[in-house]
Amino acid sequence: MKKGMKTNHFYAIILCLLFNLLAVQVRSAVFNVKIKNISDDLVNNWISWTNISVLSQDWIISDQYLEVEYLTNHSIITGWGLQLNTHNKTNIADPMYLGTNNAAGLIDTMFSNRVINLAWLIKNTKLKPPKPTERGDHTGFTNYDWHYALDKSSTEFTNEMEYVVAWNQSGIAWHEAVRQEKPLKAYVYIAAKFQNLIISIFRTTQLRCEEYNNSEAKFLKNFFLYTNAWSGSNPVPNHYTPDYEDWNSDDFPAVTMDFEYTGTYHSPGTCVRIDYPSIGTRTGALVWFEAPKTCGGWYCSGPGKGYDLTGTSKLTFWVRANKTATAICEMGVNAGSHGPGDSCGTVPIDGGVGNQFTVTTTWTKHSITVTGKDMSHVSRGFKIGAWNPSGGLTLYVDDIRYEK
Repeated sequence: MKKGMKTNHFYAIILCLLFNLLAVQVRSAVFNVKIKNISDDLVNNWISWTNISVLSQDWIISDQYLEVEYLTNHSIITGWGLQLNTHNKTNIADPMYLGTNNAAGLIDTMFSNRVINLAWLIKNTKLKPPKPTERGDHTGFTNYDWHYALDKSSTEFTNEMEYVVAWNQSGIAWHEAVRQEKPLKAYVYIAAKFQNLIISIFRTTQLRCEEYNNSEAKFLKNFFLYTNAWSGSNPVPNHYTPDYEDWNSDDFPAVTMDFEYTGTYHSPGTCVRIDYPSIGTRTGALVWFEAPKTCGGWYCSGPGKGYDLTGTSKLTFWVRANKTATAICEMGVNAGSHGPGDSCGTVPIDGGVGNQFTVTTTWTKHSITVTGKDMSHVSRGFKIGAWNPSGGLTLYVDDIRYEK
């Protein structure tokens, strides 16, 4: 369990496999889970693999998938998620694995030291993924989306470790170590590695999809919109999706953005760079938003959209420019059609008036107080841009975060 969690409740979704059949029992207060056929999307009581023989020598995706629906608003409170693992060395496992290798998979009921390995993948669409293809060193899969199933007896395993958590408050695990998207529904595909089979029955009663939830969890101390660019297998905890908002239709060169700029930064080793062209008075801003564009982009708001930022007291960020200029910023969204939050127009930056402020050539920290505001479902996390940047302007922004 994570340190600092006073209560952490697990509700197991038990998946019972009998060679190529998988029965599912669901007990969940946070997730709704259904088994559906890949072929026709009809609800099924079993997951099955067809056309399996002793000659099969490959990973094969089952004929069904798990449709997982998160039932409440996506929140940034700590301690909820869904992890996938087996527990085949416990005395309630039938059969109990008695071998010395990885216990995660289907266990031979006659020779309980033999196992058929399993893997899982979670997606935000129902499109059937390509079958797993292992990397040459057998440490993972070539497209990085598939995950080996781990058993709780493994020395690698800990509850809520990134590799076994399919979905948590940071998003679904669309990559081995990267989370993205907070869909209303996600889809879990299961594959088994059939090779060197013998005539036997393979089964596990302990393939688990375990939900954890901490009802006493509080707002995180720091909630970052940007700290550094994504970096290999060690992504930074960025939230919201940045995109450019154009304020006019003048046919001037487009504003350019770089989210991995290394020439200057407040904290090592990258910042966001926004370049405004020197032609005309083109204006616009970079907006970090959460609601998907399919429901209105920046202006899509309401329960179930954005993040629950209840408990935060302020938003802070660092900014500098290539010359002294006037910039604008907003946080949250307006109280009208844009949602329940507030903008810098009503929550003045640094205690000033309105949403305009002066940016200089020195890295400077700015703060927007939001204490007492409705922050329960903020779909537009932050906006920063230039106000009539005649002659061109370059803005550098770093370390954008909400603080407790």
